[in-house]
Amino acid sequence: MPTDKSYGQLIDLMKSHYITKPSYHRSLVLFQQRRKLENESLKELYADLKRLAKNCNFGATFDARLRDQLFSVYGS
Repeated sequence: MPTDKSYGQLIDLMKSHYITKPSYHRSLVLFQQRRKLENESLKELYADLKRLAKNCNFGATFDARLRDQLFSVYGS
C-alpha cells in the first residue's frame, strides 16, 4: 500500500515505473559509431566512450571493447 511507504520510496517506485532504460541495441550502435570530433582530445573521447558504454552491458569485456573502439577511431 502506498501509505506504508515513505515519500522517498514512492518517488523511487515512480521513477522505476516511468523512466525507461536506454535500449541496449541503441546504446551499442551509438558506442560503435562514435568518432573523434575535431579538436577533441584523446582524454575527452575516452571519457565519452566510457559514458556511452554504460548501457552496453560489456561486463568483463569492457576494457577490450573500449580499446578496440579507440583503435578503430584512430586507425581510420
